[in-house]
Amino acid sequence: MSSTEDKLRDFYNAEIAPLQGKVALAPAGPGADEGSYYVTRPEQARMQTDFRAALQTPEDIGAALDALWAGTALAGLGAKLAELSGCIETPEDTGTVSQLIYEMF
Repeated sequence: MSSTEDKLRDFYNAEIAPLQGKVALAPAGPGADEGSYYVTRPEQARMQTDFRAALQTPEDIGAALDALWAGTALAGLGAKLAELSGCIETPEDTGTVSQLIYEMF
């Protein structure tokens, strides 16, 4: 096992696994007082800039996630993810493809 794998496993066990049952990724159905998932949105065209954020560092991303998740079961997880990202090793790009890829076809 690599050090990175150990850190990822420890992070999952300490931070992610306890969230089971506390965080819903998608609603199981429309709200009790609603008959549909459809929500009327204000008539406004979306621009590319609506989907971009000026995030340059892992700390910026962690702070943005913490702001987004404030008051939820995910509160505080953004900074921890940013810290964890520094431990992940970036694989070296050799510019070649493994010979094993050809065995798949």
